[in-house]
Amino acid sequence: MPHHRHNKNHKGNKEDTNNNVQQNAPDRNANVRDAQNGHQFACCSPTTCLFPDETIDTRDPGDAVRVYCNNDQCTLGNWMHGDCFIEWEDTVLAYLKSCGRARSWSEKQRLQNLWTKKGYDLAFKACDCKCSRGHLRKDLNYVPPPKPVDNVPKPKKKSKKKNDKPVAVKRLTCKHCRRAVVDVNTGLSFYSEYSRMIACPYCKAYDYHFIRPMSDTFVVKQPIWN
Repeated sequence: MPHHRHNKNHKGNKEDTNNNVQQNAPDRNANVRDAQNGHQFACCSPTTCLFPDETIDTRDPGDAVRVYCNNDQCTLGNWMHGDCFIEWEDTVLAYLKSCGRARSWSEKQRLQNLWTKKGYDLAFKACDCKCSRGHLRKDLNYVPPPKPVDNVPKPKKKSKKKNDKPVAVKRLTCKHCRRAVVDVNTGLSFYSEYSRMIACPYCKAYDYHFIRPMSDTFVVKQPIWN
């Protein structure tokens, strides 16, 4: 008869029942899972995956987002494509909007609190994992691996002054990481979209990126007095 080990400190079921999910991601099985799957993972988005034919390589995950399931035996809830995570996160935020004290939070507050204990304790029911025995959560402790350094010398670019950046480009950059939120050449489809909150594709900051002070969008020329 096989001998089953029982871990007295196992808290998976208790956490699911009491909604007391730990803040830190359980990474004790991560290396084993990576080795078993050859570092390749399928997107674990509970909603529709936008790139079903593209696996995520943990050695070079790109913009993929690390998540974890509070079921210790789960081998499905590990990674999501960046775009898939944003779509799934929107559905969880919509659920959080209808929960208790979160009803009085602003959109920015809901986004900031979602993956912390303050917000996740309210929204975890909308985070079912594909394993059907746990709930997914964004791994806030995950640090992306450094990108490989390109040793090929690049041609020197003409230096520009700090204020030489085109105003049109500055208006479309993230307020936090200063990278372009939308394509400068195409922009958004409607002017009204520039006045709504949007998530930066790079740092994931959810903000009114296109609403700027006048000094950031117009060049003021001082009169020249003789």
